[in-house]
Amino acid sequence: MNNYRLAFLPAVFFFVTSCANHNKTNINTPADSLTAGVHTKPDDSAVLKSDSHTPDSATANSDTLPLLNGHHVKTDDFIQQYPAGQKAGFRHYMDLLRKEWQNVPNPITATYQGNEFGDYHHILFEAANGVTYDFGQANNNYGPYKLHELSGQYADNPKFLGKKFNIYWDWKLTDFLCCDGEYGKAKAYLPSITKLELIKK
Repeated sequence: MNNYRLAFLPAVFFFVTSCANHNKTNINTPADSLTAGVHTKPDDSAVLKSDSHTPDSATANSDTLPLLNGHHVKTDDFIQQYPAGQKAGFRHYMDLLRKEWQNVPNPITATYQGNEFGDYHHILFEAANGVTYDFGQANNNYGPYKLHELSGQYADNPKFLGKKFNIYWDWKLTDFLCCDGEYGKAKAYLPSITKLELIKK
């Protein structure tokens, strides 16, 4: 029996000392790193609840809508007024527009190709990779650059035709005519020029 007691005592001693060391370590460090991270990180409830407010309430005094390319924003958030009798078609148009502009850089570096009339007014810029950007019906701000003149039809200003610009853009609330050759009045956020910078050679 003494042999068993002698063998058992070192095992008990080891167990007691290892538990004491474990408790000592826990006094100096958080119980687990996940819990510690949650307590030290600010609460993101505002970000998590971003679906609960409409973008218009966040920008009541502005005609731009920030973060419109976010995944939490719905197509209906882009639209203020549907053209009469074209709700489904207009919503489809806005869905396509969002997808087309989702990964467009800001600013865009592109050459002014001019403006033209088809069914609607088009203001065209072409990037070096061949992509053409149309700001025709948008709520544009050209700054000091008068790209075209209003005289019945819009005549291009030869001073800027074929010139390269940095085009800063954002989604701005715009009144325009739409869709598929129809001229129904629409009001929605469109990609619009907010600033132009002429690139001098």
